[in-house]
Amino acid sequence: MISLKRPAALTIILILLVAVVGYGQTSAPSSAATEVSLFVAVNGSDNDPGTVDKPFATLERARDQIRALKKAGKLKTAVTVNVRSGTYFLDRTFALSAEDSGTAEAPITYCGYAKERPLLFGGKRIKDFAQYKGQILVADLTR
Repeated sequence: MISLKRPAALTIILILLVAVVGYGQTSAPSSAATEVSLFVAVNGSDNDPGTVDKPFATLERARDQIRALKKAGKLKTAVTVNVRSGTYFLDRTFALSAEDSGTAEAPITYCGYAKERPLLFGGKRIKDFAQYKGQILVADLTR
């Protein structure tokens, strides 16, 4: 009979547990590994690939990337557009249509990244106010 000291027995149990938990797993990617994640950030560029390190600058660019993937037949899984923290001034409507819909098997989600809180403001940003009369200010909206 083999007598094992407690630390050695614990090591053997842990090795067996790891072997049993890992048994039956294949090298096939999990659904999380195949999910498409795109990123948008105020300091991004629409010429970048939309990754966490090189995000897009606009929601439109992320939407158009998803449309291109769908058109090429390369979108068979969930898509998440992660919008990084910051203030986004939208000077035109961010439009989504039926072609931008996901499916039950491949949903499309736009959300703030992790616990970040992006702020989206619609309309044109007005600046360069000038004094008009008293406390009334005026700004040229054509600029």
